[in-house]
Amino acid sequence: MLLAGMVGGVSAARAANLEAGGEALSTFMKRVDAVLRDLESSVGNPKRVSTQTVNRASLSSGGVD
Repeated sequence: MLLAGMVGGVSAARAANLEAGGEALSTFMKRVDAVLRDLESSVGNPKRVSTQTVNRASLSSGGVD
């Protein structure tokens, strides 16, 4: 038996908060997906970065080897 003002075993206020939280999560996931898509097409793509090399001279400060 549900008490008055209860929805699916939780209060109406808590159900509204859960719904709002679900919408926020959905929005967040869409933003993360967009960032990942942008990364895949950028020079920061892990596959592109892994093919780059650094020559020994670049690691030297110009002083003693």
